[in-house]
Amino acid sequence: MSSTISLDTNQSKKIFWLGVFSYTILALLAIVFYKERTVFCDVAFRFYAIIKADDYAIQANRFGSYFTQSFLYLSQTIGLPLKYVMINYSVGFVIYKALAFFICLNGLKKPNFALTILFVDVLIVSETFYWIQSELVESLTFLILYVAFLQYSAERKVHILRLLLLLGMLITAVFFHPLSFINITFLSIFLFLSTQNSTLKKYLLIGLPIMFGILVVKSLYFKTAYDTSASSGLNNFIRFFPDYFSIKSNRYFGYHLLTDYYFLPFLWIAVLAYYAKKQFKLKFALLFFFVLGYLLLINVSIPDGHITFHMESFYMPLSLFISFAFIMDVLPLFAKKQAIIFLFVIVSCRLVHIGFQHEKFTDPMEWKEALIKETQDLENKKLAIYYKDAPDNLMLTWGSSFEFWMLSTLETGVSRSIIIYDDPKKMTAGRMADKNVLLSKWGGGAYKDLRKTYFNLQDSTSGYVFYKPLSK
Repeated sequence: MSSTISLDTNQSKKIFWLGVFSYTILALLAIVFYKERTVFCDVAFRFYAIIKADDYAIQANRFGSYFTQSFLYLSQTIGLPLKYVMINYSVGFVIYKALAFFICLNGLKKPNFALTILFVDVLIVSETFYWIQSELVESLTFLILYVAFLQYSAERKVHILRLLLLLGMLITAVFFHPLSFINITFLSIFLFLSTQNSTLKKYLLIGLPIMFGILVVKSLYFKTAYDTSASSGLNNFIRFFPDYFSIKSNRYFGYHLLTDYYFLPFLWIAVLAYYAKKQFKLKFALLFFFVLGYLLLINVSIPDGHITFHMESFYMPLSLFISFAFIMDVLPLFAKKQAIIFLFVIVSCRLVHIGFQHEKFTDPMEWKEALIKETQDLENKKLAIYYKDAPDNLMLTWGSSFEFWMLSTLETGVSRSIIIYDDPKKMTAGRMADKNVLLSKWGGGAYKDLRKTYFNLQDSTSGYVFYKPLSK
């Protein structure tokens, strides 16, 4: 079985303009809410790490993020003001996804893959739009581009350069995130069931064992403590056996299906109903078990649900599975005009939804800005604040030192040393007395090692003092 959207000139233009509309809106949101997307925990730490070392900050061998990190690295390398480094990094993620969309659509002539990229970028995206540095989310765009290029290559004569590029892309895909192999497996099996192209089938059959070989090499020789720790959640399959359905994360996911992921179950049911009607048993089983199996994997591994934006990033592959199947097999059943209207309505609804999610990230940022103003006339401006004296909506506080550095430098031109701590035992007299150190949860950066272009620290004559904010 093989079904694709007919790529006549008119249809291609409509898909093109849908992409232009969607990524323009996403880029504008990325500019308007650049502070929400960059002055936040992991991202603020990445700013600190890259600017301090004047180098990329590739963590856990996830080198697929080189492209998006380049917007930050190159901007600070040429000495742009911090504001524009932040804006460039924020918009860079949208540019990355838009480029993949237009390469698939106009370069590879694969509209199905282009539309899948667009759907993955909006279908269940809510808080992950403001938590931008998840390599899992980044990897999905790259995986779709890889599979599109694989199909493109299979339709042409064998060329050694294309094969080498495919191998390089596959290695990058496997290293992008530990869960990438699941997503590649789904896409490969689905395409194998969808195509009559014997060359593509051969590429897919060869690609899967190569992928698992790369995965074995990665596990043996490139193992990281971070990934090992993250995989420890698999022990919960023994802990909760056989009751995997009463855990909190299942209830949280059900709630977000109603409030954030509302299109996802409708598309899934529509595709499964179509497969059942046409008796496409293998595709039905593939989509049914991959969706439920992956959901079970995530929810059992993280049974308490953790933080919403973090969980949402792990759910993103669900949108890949369902979107790809829907766009490949169900969307072609629509009349061409109806298909474009349907796509436009869904994308527009989701873009509006994404825009309204900013408040959860704007409110804590505004509190930090207010705190900087509140304390600007203190004699000693190096502050240590207990997390219980801060608002509950701060979500994560381990990156507070980096967030306050960015906000104070951005708003006042003078960098502030402020930390929100959660363990009073670690705020020893020795740490508090440090005069030339920007304290963070796991240590600190010596002032002399921080570039004055972005670290205008003027409080080197005093240590830290405890402070209780006037408003919470």
